[in-house]
Amino acid sequence: MHAAVEAYVGTLCGQPGLTLMRHARLEDIVEMDSLKWIETIAVLEEEFGVAIDTRDLEELLLLDHVVDMLARARPRN
Repeated sequence: MHAAVEAYVGTLCGQPGLTLMRHARLEDIVEMDSLKWIETIAVLEEEFGVAIDTRDLEELLLLDHVVDMLARARPRN
């Protein structure tokens, strides 16, 4: 799952092949602002077939948090 998140973030930032550490702070990733993170989460929801509670979005500080959130998200009906 980490690889899928990393690949999408790299593409969105115009840096395909970007390598991100699991503990990378989201605010430190070049070109990533809150709007792009919301877009990223929407794409990942579609990719993994899950629904993410939007209340969880404010807890996303690290790349690991995104991966963990996807892992515990409920399947979309």
